[in-house]
Amino acid sequence: GTARFDHRFNDMFSLRNTLRYSHNDREHEVTAPRFNAATFPDFFNRNRPKRDLVEQILSNQTDLTAKFDTFNLKNTLVTGVEFTGESLDRTNYAFANILQVSVQHPDHHQSTAGMTQRVSARSDGKAFGFGIFAADQIRLNEYFDLVGGVRWDYFDASFDNTAIDELDVKTRTDFSRIDKMWSYRGGLIFHPTPLQSYYFSYATAFNPSAEAIQLSADNAGTSPEKNETFELGTKLQFFNGALSLQGAIFRINKTDARVDDPDSLTGQLVLEGKQRVQGFEIGIAGRLLPDLNVFGGYTYLDSEFVDSPDPNVEGNKLLNVPEHSATLWTTYDFLEKWQIGGGPTYVSSRYNNAANAARIEGHVLWDATIAYQLAKNVLLRLNGINLTNDLYYSNISGGHVVPGNGRTFILSTSFKF
Repeated sequence: GTARFDHRFNDMFSLRNTLRYSHNDREHEVTAPRFNAATFPDFFNRNRPKRDLVEQILSNQTDLTAKFDTFNLKNTLVTGVEFTGESLDRTNYAFANILQVSVQHPDHHQSTAGMTQRVSARSDGKAFGFGIFAADQIRLNEYFDLVGGVRWDYFDASFDNTAIDELDVKTRTDFSRIDKMWSYRGGLIFHPTPLQSYYFSYATAFNPSAEAIQLSADNAGTSPEKNETFELGTKLQFFNGALSLQGAIFRINKTDARVDDPDSLTGQLVLEGKQRVQGFEIGIAGRLLPDLNVFGGYTYLDSEFVDSPDPNVEGNKLLNVPEHSATLWTTYDFLEKWQIGGGPTYVSSRYNNAANAARIEGHVLWDATIAYQLAKNVLLRLNGINLTNDLYYSNISGGHVVPGNGRTFILSTSFKF
């Protein structure tokens, strides 16, 4: 749920407050075939790791915008504060009487009724975040704007985990961490005409170790990762603004990347890695003809492990980063109340590990839509997703992949009142 309050005091000051709350309850069992050392390579375990997670987020952000002149320069100053509270309750389950399945002759109808489950761990995570920021856009003259901003963040996280063994013996571990950090951004905008602009920007950011509201002996002592972004881009408008073309080249450096400590036997993380993603993107959006709209884009990503304690990883591609991705979507309005549209989405192959020894293939999905304006304030829409019912993977993890949705149809309606 989201509630937003806007108030304009006068031509100089305006205030916006946004309050958001979300609650997600997710229970899942993953069928994870795993080889057993005693029966390898003839059999694998038909295991079913199970988790039940409840995640809640409550956040409030207040922005004050001021427009004023100093030394004959026009300023648009945005200042604000943000408060965020997050919680995570997780229950892990372990299974007994796990089935052994033949690799060469699997029984697809094997009953799992004899498997039993028990609670193996209960976890409780909490985090409080506070941020204060200010950003100013200064109009230097008719052609140039200068942009600068600064933000300070406070992030306090705690995580309690209770492991429960087969004899119901409980072992509790508690971890907590507080991170405080500054972030900066700056840029220069050049707009020679009202229909074209060019910009350069630089920004820093960070990722705390407890960004997933989970801490352990491996990451509780690890400082935040630091990131920096360089970007050079343009936005051009044609046909009096009916069609816009955007493009940018960029480089993103993770200067303090978390990696496994090669000298640690427990998987301790250290900030001794450097990762880089660089590339370009182009996009088009707008109206080609009076009733024909087009939205499209292409992104090229060149990713690399620049530095790592493991020399075998250096030079490899990053995990889950496709080199090519593209989308094209068009809609056509006809007979006053009807709209039809569709187009493809393409994602190239992605690696599943730092060694680049496993990857998933790329895919192309075809989607479509048809809409009807039933009344002035009522719209009906039918969306078709993955019309060709292709098998693709929406998620990859260390030991498994998650298939994406098959052919799906969604009928929706929207009301304005």
